[in-house]
Amino acid sequence: MKALVIATLTCFAVTAATADSRFIGRWEINMAKSKRDAAAQPITTRTIVYTMEGSVLKAVVTTNGRPLTPVLYDGQEHKVESTTTGFTHITGTVAGNTLKTEFKIDGKVVAIRKNSLSSDGRTMTVVADATMPDGTKTHSEEVYDKK
Repeated sequence: MKALVIATLTCFAVTAATADSRFIGRWEINMAKSKRDAAAQPITTRTIVYTMEGSVLKAVVTTNGRPLTPVLYDGQEHKVESTTTGFTHITGTVAGNTLKTEFKIDGKVVAIRKNSLSSDGRTMTVVADATMPDGTKTHSEEVYDKK
């Protein structure tokens, strides 16, 4: 369960965005620079592709060759219909070069993730902190390179 929550934290963010978002493009995880929690699901590859759908930023995450459900970044709380992590709602915001996402289970925030861009826009750092159902706290830092 811990591994699934940590993997999902890396996969979801919901935020408002503009058409000139510096997040747009393909991002690949740099495993050598990443510090993943010991409880995290093992991965060999992960990519995030950000595109615009009208005025909404959209992300498609692929982990170990498996694409996950696309996520829309529109600044609204979204109900999560089906997930093995137990998350029921996801809400996100954008502030300049940072995306902040809160993950909830039945109204309670159980995880927060921040995606931050480097000043040159070529590196994205994803920091995720969560509290597991058993009370265990997890922390992961993943580094992505823009391709």
